[in-house]
Amino acid sequence: MNAKTLLSTTVATAFAAFAFIAATPALAEARADQPTAKLTRAEVKQQLRQARAEGRIVEGEQSYVAEPVGMAKTRAQVRAETLEAVRVGAIGYGEQSVFPTFAQLQSIELAGLKALSTHVAAR
Repeated sequence: MNAKTLLSTTVATAFAAFAFIAATPALAEARADQPTAKLTRAEVKQQLRQARAEGRIVEGEQSYVAEPVGMAKTRAQVRAETLEAVRVGAIGYGEQSVFPTFAQLQSIELAGLKALSTHVAAR
């Protein structure tokens, strides 16, 4: 037997063996263990329509959908906290590194809360 015939016989035998193994019931049973969908196709389509209506689906080359964010602090709070930080020396200038103490941080936060309470009371 020459080399070409031996090679082609070996390749044909390998393909036949793989085809036989793929057709065995053991592999078919393993595939049957795959998880099944919990939602119907109609339910998924309805959820997609709802998400599109709410603007939660990105279309085209856009990036992710940003969640709407509310303001964490009012302008009056930020201003009061900044002025208090300057007053207690918690803000550095230039290349100076300043690390505020716990008492300074509390004082700054308290100034912001006072500004918030006066802002709310003024309404």
